[in-house]
Amino acid sequence: MNEQPSTQQEELKRLFDKYLANTCTREEFDRLYDLVQQEGQEAYFLQLMTAAWNITDPLPARLLEELPALSPPGVRRMKRPLWKWAAAAAVLVLATVAGVYYFSGAPAHKAGMAVSGTERSIVPGGHHAVLTLADGSEITLDSAGNGTLARQGGMRVVKLGSGQLAYHSANGATMPAASLYHTLSTPLGGTYVVELPDGTRAWLNAASSLRYPAAFSGQERRVELTGEAYFEVARRAGQPFRVAVKLSPSAGTRMIVEVLGTRFNVNAYADEPAVRTTLLEGAVSAQAGSKRVTIQPGQQASLPAQGNDFAVAQADLSQAIAWKEGYFRFRADNITTIMQQLARWYDIEPVYEGNMSGKNFSGTISRHAGIAEVLQILESTEDIKFRIKGRQVIVSALPYQ
Repeated sequence: MNEQPSTQQEELKRLFDKYLANTCTREEFDRLYDLVQQEGQEAYFLQLMTAAWNITDPLPARLLEELPALSPPGVRRMKRPLWKWAAAAAVLVLATVAGVYYFSGAPAHKAGMAVSGTERSIVPGGHHAVLTLADGSEITLDSAGNGTLARQGGMRVVKLGSGQLAYHSANGATMPAASLYHTLSTPLGGTYVVELPDGTRAWLNAASSLRYPAAFSGQERRVELTGEAYFEVARRAGQPFRVAVKLSPSAGTRMIVEVLGTRFNVNAYADEPAVRTTLLEGAVSAQAGSKRVTIQPGQQASLPAQGNDFAVAQADLSQAIAWKEGYFRFRADNITTIMQQLARWYDIEPVYEGNMSGKNFSGTISRHAGIAEVLQILESTEDIKFRIKGRQVIVSALPYQ
């Protein structure tokens, strides 16, 4: 017996049928876009889409051919507002497929941009990090074998596997482990996971660092973060977990995030306009100077680069932790913001030609995709073109057509 579609799927199909018939209002289109982005709906939307266009050959290749037909009749790239709607329609299809297709490991399709030797040298990031021990010695985790890497203060530092580090107790302590600090640092294009001595797990994004003791003692568990990390904090009654957020390792503390046991993400890159703390589960308080806020699950606290006035709002949780799940997820983000993320992951330098205002993009792209595929997706939905010169990516604004 065929499974009956859910109420949400029925709504998605109804709106998609209206879109195909060119009777979809802007409000209905926005609702359709939101439905497609919700967890579990991508596969159903792909079924509707492939049936509508009778697509049986490789999806990206065929869809790139279908894109010109995706705009409602009468819409041309003549006026920016109408083109932005048409571009969003293209993203609705192409970005969803790209995320599924590239993540599956299928061969990438590339149209319109030749893949040069330079492009092949720009690869997606991976499990890369350096561990600095208390005595200043460094261990490059990429090349280190699995097993015990070091023993300090009664703790064994163990590499568990690809992209994972852990701390296990050991005999023969020569000094209190709480006085020994280690630093885990990821380069551009690097990410790593560490299980701290208390069982807390931390995922580090690219160009980030986490400083922590080899063992937690006293009345708090305190770590120092630069860049971005996602935490799943082990509960310890009477010993709160505190993250001292810094914009660089040598800078002073910009904000302190305090929890007892929870799941949350902190984005604290120096080139971002604000430090953002996003809560998925539990309870979190954030403090900067004399200002303090408490947020609930599903909320985000933003602290601007200047000043200590927090802003609290509902968060797009899937966007906040997309990097941890292996995706870029954009929601009407400007191309300069997007290129910041790409620069950290692919270790590239964006260079801009022309006015980038209004060059916004919404969609989901796998972080496993090659740089050429990512740029092709962006080119297909915006008035921009890309050129690659060494490790520079030149972003050129095109005149509205």
